[in-house]
Amino acid sequence: MIDKVMLVDDHFPTVFLHKEIMKESGLFEKIVVFQKANDALKYLDEETEGKYPELIFLDINMPGMDGWEFLTEYSKLQGKFTYKIPVLIMLTNSYNPDDEEKTKKFPFIKRFMNKPLTSEDLKEINEKYF
Repeated sequence: MIDKVMLVDDHFPTVFLHKEIMKESGLFEKIVVFQKANDALKYLDEETEGKYPELIFLDINMPGMDGWEFLTEYSKLQGKFTYKIPVLIMLTNSYNPDDEEKTKKFPFIKRFMNKPLTSEDLKEINEKYF
């Protein structure tokens, strides 16, 4: 079982759907959701519980700070982490091949996936990375 998963996505219906799929999977102890990327970064920077997410799902297109800006700031935080770097998976509704190519600039991104997540996706991610 994965102790904590983080979902960063501004679209409420998608968040609702993904949370339900995650709960039904039984793979996650705790699900943390942020609808603003800067709030997720702040959480990662200031986490005091000692339990950081092991898996992060990040949407690309969000108002304010988008997924790409999040990744730039997130890469600066990595030097501060005293724990294993989480598995990071990019999520999108876009079918722009440039987006997937752009993820290669960030070596800590493990996968690029189209929404919505499915229970099969979660099983595959669990088997491959955990």
